[in-house]
Amino acid sequence: MINSASTNVSASLASSVGLSLPAQSVSQTNMSTNSANASSNLMSFSTAVPQFESIRKWLVKNHKKYVENDQPSNKMLSQFLCQFIQFQEEYLGRFAAPRPNIPVTRLPYEVLVDFQPGGALCHLFSAVFKQKYEQKIAKLELPLFGKPAQLVELCALIEQSLVDNQRIMYPSCYFRQDLFVGSENQSLLNRLNEIVKRHNGQVVDKIEDADHIIYPAIQDLIEPADRKDWVRVLKKRGKESVLVHRIFTPDSQDQWLTNLEIDEDVAGLNDSTNNTSGGDIWELAANWLLDTDLFNEWSNQEDYEVDVESTISEGKVRLKKANQIAQNPRRNG
Repeated sequence: MINSASTNVSASLASSVGLSLPAQSVSQTNMSTNSANASSNLMSFSTAVPQFESIRKWLVKNHKKYVENDQPSNKMLSQFLCQFIQFQEEYLGRFAAPRPNIPVTRLPYEVLVDFQPGGALCHLFSAVFKQKYEQKIAKLELPLFGKPAQLVELCALIEQSLVDNQRIMYPSCYFRQDLFVGSENQSLLNRLNEIVKRHNGQVVDKIEDADHIIYPAIQDLIEPADRKDWVRVLKKRGKESVLVHRIFTPDSQDQWLTNLEIDEDVAGLNDSTNNTSGGDIWELAANWLLDTDLFNEWSNQEDYEVDVESTISEGKVRLKKANQIAQNPRRNG
């Protein structure tokens, strides 16, 4: 998961308030394998019309030139974002075709829910309106910006604007090369280097220059087809709704569900923007990068955090939350 400059948004999305639960235990909820369900859930949250007022005001104040001839309404902004999210799902997501030649990485979840003045969505729309103005596009409707190839170019422009305004910060990765033993691991190391660069991250030679330290991959990780069955509770809303994160999937697959039981005795807050390794350094299994490439979206670091002490003592990469994932499900009924 790419670190958003908006820490408030990151904290609210990544706060853990419960243990991992198997999706089969959820009663009267929809946990379909179709990623469109999660996309629709994200759209329903991100496109609530009143939330766009702060963005509309910011655009009018800071980019009057680009919006004065077509003053945006909250509804217009909401509808465009809905179209944009769906385009990312269809053309930049895991099942997009053709693969593996997708030229840009999906924007992280945090960007699409950052409604703060001057936040990520403000800069997303400033790039969109600039393109609309320069290309003399009549209305704020995504299909009018061109064919899919041109829309991918628009995604790249938006991404660059977010980088330039420090709304997206890519990881600097250091590989524990001493642990990548054997020809198979060496081949994997070459692949991991390519993945980091393909998704605009940076590979560094000195550990002090890194914010992500990468360990070898875990071979017996949950298969992608089975990941729908395991979720981690992130946030509660009222008494019945919870935001859940599917283990080992990107944050775009997070969903609000109802009628999900949580063990309140073991539930607690754990802000993943401040990792439990201490400081600003994440120590992660290489599966984090492999899954980033699989989904074409930077994965959630918390899912892949290495238990360094156990890894060193056992001589095998272990995850900090492996025991929770395997042993702490709570079933309804």
